[in-house]
Amino acid sequence: MNWEAIGAIGEILGALAVFVTLIYLAVQIKQNTRSIDTGHRLAQTQAQQQWTSMFNDSILTMAESEYYPQIMSAVNEQGIDSLNNEDRDRLSLYMTAMAARLDMMHLQYEQGFLAQETYDATFVGAIRHFGPIWMEVGAFLDLRRPGFQREVRQLLEEESTSP
Repeated sequence: MNWEAIGAIGEILGALAVFVTLIYLAVQIKQNTRSIDTGHRLAQTQAQQQWTSMFNDSILTMAESEYYPQIMSAVNEQGIDSLNNEDRDRLSLYMTAMAARLDMMHLQYEQGFLAQETYDATFVGAIRHFGPIWMEVGAFLDLRRPGFQREVRQLLEEESTSP
């Protein structure tokens, strides 16, 4: 028996086994990556669905409220100073709840679970529209996450300096 020949055959078989193992691992990594991407897209869809549901609930609550439409009409036509204390408190509480919803949306965006176009259209639009009201009525923004507070202030600053 030629030990050198047997050793050479063993080396060839070992190299072949390593090669087959590498191919197997590459396929497994590709499948795992695909699975992770699918999970991420599913999480984004669920976050979008959750946000849409919260937003729709908020709109329905506003529409069904006996106070909110009148309060917002007064704010838009005459300013916040035209509100009595009770209506100002109602507005402050509603705006605080809205800030909490938008804080959650901002967190989902930061974590990569919310599409950029949704963030730009919904979050940025809401901040630019309602942010000044928040600041005026004191919508408890200090209870929100620091990253959210920074984003709100930055968007409002950009809005105030844009032509």
